[in-house]
Amino acid sequence: GAWERAEPIKIVDPTVGQSTPEFDNPTDVGTQCYVTANGGTLVGERDVDNGSTTLISPVFDVSTYGDPHIKFDFWFFI
Repeated sequence: GAWERAEPIKIVDPTVGQSTPEFDNPTDVGTQCYVTANGGTLVGERDVDNGSTTLISPVFDVSTYGDPHIKFDFWFFI
């Protein structure tokens, strides 16, 4: 369940299909995103089971922005 910043590695399980994205969101900057258990070959091989994981952003100053927003995208697979 540890987070890492990396380019996502797509997993396609023969029984359930694609379970992870192949690419970072193309509308943001760069090709990396925060993922848990990046890689593997089968669903459930390296994921978060029966627990939780937390991603905490570093502190950043938005006081000079007129109308700051935070946007995120997520991929969740059961």
